Amino acid sequence: SGATDAQLVFTASEVTLSGVYRVTVSNATGTATSDGAIVSVAGHTSYAAWALGLGLLSPEPLADPDSDGLNNLLEFALGLDPEQPDAQPLTLRFTTDGGADIYAFADLPYNPAAIGVSLDVQMTNALTNWDALPGSMIFHADTTDGARVWRTFRSVQPCGPNDLPRFFRARASR
Repeated sequence: SGATDAQLVFTASEVTLSGVYRVTVSNATGTATSDGAIVSVAGHTSYAAWALGLGLLSPEPLADPDSDGLNNLLEFALGLDPEQPDAQPLTLRFTTDGGADIYAFADLPYNPAAIGVSLDVQMTNALTNWDALPGSMIFHADTTDGARVWRTFRSVQPCGPNDLPRFFRARASR
């Protein structure tokens, strides 16, 4: 009767995903829904919590507020600042994978705390058709240099630096 406290405490709840949560309370006189509150779970961050936590003026996943060619969702997946222009984060190298064949390798910074987003690298021989070589790059390994985590992708088929023109791009999706 007459609960008027400004704070509501849940003692027996379990939240496993970070994000923006709202509480709906109902009683005999009606229903009220709270504003969104950011809930952070150690080691995990959702896109919504990340964007809200940064106070992004353009929080849409495909927006690019710093005009560096990397949309917000990709900057989230890479662990970059969406309001500070970044140099292209994709590093390419052509080397063997322990045998005689040469493969294309793409290294990217990676945000292991980012949940609900996948990161991949695409390769094509024509900028107008990114579906030209579907499944052309596969996950190879995650490594760390102590400061950040790097995700490496490798071409499925051998390809040297002198093969057909090759174009690469990083893509984040939900």
